[in-house]
Amino acid sequence: MSKENLGLLLGICDVLATMSLFLIERAHKNSVWITAVLLAVMASLSLSTVYVLLWAWLWHPSLAERIWRVSLVTVIALLFVGRFGIWVWPQPIPQERVSDSEIGIKFLRSEQHQLSEFNQFAHQLTLIVALLRNDSIQGQRSDYAAHVVYLDANDNEVADMGRGLWLPSIFSSTMQFTSGITRLLTVFALNNGKLAKPTVRRQREMISAGHAATFADIRAEPFDREVTSVRIRLLTERREPITFRLTVQSSEGKISLVRRE
Repeated sequence: MSKENLGLLLGICDVLATMSLFLIERAHKNSVWITAVLLAVMASLSLSTVYVLLWAWLWHPSLAERIWRVSLVTVIALLFVGRFGIWVWPQPIPQERVSDSEIGIKFLRSEQHQLSEFNQFAHQLTLIVALLRNDSIQGQRSDYAAHVVYLDANDNEVADMGRGLWLPSIFSSTMQFTSGITRLLTVFALNNGKLAKPTVRRQREMISAGHAATFADIRAEPFDREVTSVRIRLLTERREPITFRLTVQSSEGKISLVRRE
């Protein structure tokens, strides 16, 4: 094969490699490794094409002029490949950070409910739940997990619940917030009128002869010292946690939660 034909073949391969990288980038399928490999192939083919084709027109110039021409064309080829590489190099996807006010999830109030309202097979247990609602214009489709931290009067941690219990489905550790829909997060259980940590216990219940089903039941786990406030952190991917600090208040024998500003 003549040098001219070899140079033409290398040039066609170089164009194909360039088009492949361009189409991969347009389809958003490129990665750092794919881009780096294809750019290395492009650079090799470009320089090979230049060096092969240069011999067809570098017979008569002096050695110094040959070196100058080869160096000039090499720099131009590398600059082209480098500029093209900068254009198609995959950019990192910025993480979305949305503030509390933009998301619009707010603490409304606390309420007391009986566990039997949500599970007819559960035993009688009074729960104190926090009512949260997304009041933003656009509904949020992210799943939020709740981390509940129980604090004493000195703001020292007494206990925590890594994944809060959402009602009515306490099997689920996450909740999806849609605009205008109020969600119920279990914060406390009452054990003989005293605050306790709600914990989930799964139990089997017989429905009919030969058939059994598993239901989630909540038990009250006593604290080793008095809890005066809680910190609720709503967690989801690619967003800052939403934090609520709630103070425990007791009035006329009824315990409620009030947000601390």
